[in-house]
Amino acid sequence: MVRQALRLAQDPIRSRVYRGAHHERQLTAHPEPVEGWSGIRRPAAHSSHCEILDLEEVDYGQALSLQEKCRDAVERGHPGFWLFLQHPPVVTTGRRPESLSDLPGGSESLRPLGVGFAQTDRGGRLTYHHPGQIIGYPILDLRRERWKLRTYIDRLAALISGTLATFGLEARFHPDHPGLWVESGHGTLKIASIGVHVRRSITTHGFALNVHRPTITVSGLKMCGMEADRFTSMEDLLRHPPELQAVKQTLMRRAERMDETHG
Repeated sequence: MVRQALRLAQDPIRSRVYRGAHHERQLTAHPEPVEGWSGIRRPAAHSSHCEILDLEEVDYGQALSLQEKCRDAVERGHPGFWLFLQHPPVVTTGRRPESLSDLPGGSESLRPLGVGFAQTDRGGRLTYHHPGQIIGYPILDLRRERWKLRTYIDRLAALISGTLATFGLEARFHPDHPGLWVESGHGTLKIASIGVHVRRSITTHGFALNVHRPTITVSGLKMCGMEADRFTSMEDLLRHPPELQAVKQTLMRRAERMDETHG
């Protein structure tokens, strides 16, 4: 059950409830409430809107477990979840077998740096998650939303590009290298990655937006099959970069509006 996943992670994870337009309504109990972190409740049973959770730093393995518990709840009829969080430093690999060639020295080379390693069922190649990068994990039923996979990816890209535009950055989606790209004095650079998994129409995994630079550099690592100098962050591009929480709040507001729109 979802509450069990939340209780499993209760001590190391702190969170806030995101109170957007729909969450300002009176909240009531539900037969299977999402509990375990202080203050988290879902909208009244008659509401069709997703639960948007503002989390802090979450271990990657715990986040995988939470996604699966949320996925099970969506399969049983829950309207859906958006999880917004950060990860401690961790390199993750997708389903593509050539991914491991992007990490010279293999996963053992990460341990002395204090960087974790995890294999996943998402699409794409190696990705490096770290504090200062906002992760968004939407757990949604595409059939219920009446979205094809392409529509869903386009909406994720629009959510991220709209957020970047709020802070003065123009970004474009690149279908051959899924994610958001910006023009800079050093060429076209990637600022956000998208990698999703869909099983029985329900999504897991999602996107990563680089707000701040990583504090730990992994030498020789190719992210998404590309050299590290092909990536950038809001901190690199803006003279006065925003606070991470301000970016997260903008993403959450846009996620709520994305949830409102069907078709």
